[in-house]
Amino acid sequence: MSSTEKNLPEKVLVFLRNHKIEEGTMCLVALSGGPDSTALFRAMVSLRDQLSVGIGAAYVNHGMREKSELDREDQFVRNLSEKYHVPLFVKGIPPGKIKSLSSLEQRSTEEVAREYRYSHFSSVLKQFDKSCLLLGHNLDDQFETIITRFFQGNGTAGLKGIPHRNDPILRPLIHIRKSEILAYLHDIGQDWCFDPSNAESDYLRNKVRNKLVPVLEDIFPGMEKALLKQEKLFTDLDSHFEKKSEEMVIVSENNKVSVDIESFNECNAFVRRKILYRLFDRIFPGDTKGYRLPSGFFHPFLKGSLTSGKVYSRAHGVLIECQAGRLIMRVDEGMERGYFHVISHEQTFVANKYRIRRHFKEGIPLLTVENSPVFFRSAVEGDSIETEQGNRKIKELFRQWGIEMSERSLVPVIEDPLGVVAVLGELAGFRNIHRKKKMNAPEKFNILYLEVGKET
Repeated sequence: MSSTEKNLPEKVLVFLRNHKIEEGTMCLVALSGGPDSTALFRAMVSLRDQLSVGIGAAYVNHGMREKSELDREDQFVRNLSEKYHVPLFVKGIPPGKIKSLSSLEQRSTEEVAREYRYSHFSSVLKQFDKSCLLLGHNLDDQFETIITRFFQGNGTAGLKGIPHRNDPILRPLIHIRKSEILAYLHDIGQDWCFDPSNAESDYLRNKVRNKLVPVLEDIFPGMEKALLKQEKLFTDLDSHFEKKSEEMVIVSENNKVSVDIESFNECNAFVRRKILYRLFDRIFPGDTKGYRLPSGFFHPFLKGSLTSGKVYSRAHGVLIECQAGRLIMRVDEGMERGYFHVISHEQTFVANKYRIRRHFKEGIPLLTVENSPVFFRSAVEGDSIETEQGNRKIKELFRQWGIEMSERSLVPVIEDPLGVVAVLGELAGFRNIHRKKKMNAPEKFNILYLEVGKET
């Protein structure tokens, strides 16, 4: 037995034991057919008896490459799972759907694909009492992430890199170089699927991997050790700032939270930022996971001393002011942070002072994807709608209509899986804007009727 054939599974075993994976846990490997996930899959197969855990695999066909490539990849993961008696959970996405959604929603294909992927993983994990998701991110991925975030100007939270664990996700290969992974596959005689898109430089990560990293390694031969030190340094720093922010006593009462101004003024900018995030999370409990406040939100609070008797910010649904020696954050009743409702069946619900009812015969006619969810929500940055006259950014519509930022929640947006269906301008005295009738998409469409009125 070669050293890599033995060492890589041992490293995975040590990682999982350090993270105290319980016996009987279903360990779901995100299996793409690439070298990293294939190596992780084979390592877990060799360890399942030692760990006394279940092994599963989840595969998502994103429908974004040539059919022959996708068919070959699909068959590979099916054969591999069957060979080692591992249950496989497959999700197929219609060809072109992700690219279509990306274009309509003005988002990257990577972001849209990731949402579909993790939605599938989550649905599989829920089928088991104890479960975790194992991803194949390796040390090279970690380096690329830290380098990218450095040039993007990230703070301590970003520069510590990819987390080794963020439940239910674990990354057992995060401290293993790509070269060792490839050597392990060679030693055990295991092939894998090559994704030609990884060699292209259309995506930022590929540009960093294929163009920037080789130059940096040539100039800085000791880059690997330096980046590992940086990962540890920023992990410790971020933990320190997090703990310092937790020392601040937060008082909650009547839809507002507050901290002592003097104590806040004594904190440095990093700790102040984390305190503000804690306040924001307390105002909207359970509603802010993954919600990223822009850097501009923090600017009024990071320099100098705050003083009583002043309103410092009104944005993102909160008003922040200093009164009677307290920094106070409260829900801004005059500014709707946002709303998001799923329209299902013939139902009535209230959102942002509107009463909405779905009908099947009368109301505003909306051309939506058949048998798919439809959403009634506030507009967000980047929204656009594909009209008969071409693609129109919704914020430009608001500007043409002269709607102030604070009033834009008065105009709801209707959305289905292909993007924005309609902008209900009539509710603010303008006209409704509808998506064009003929969409270049394989989906079938039907008419949904929506009755919208003021809540009394």
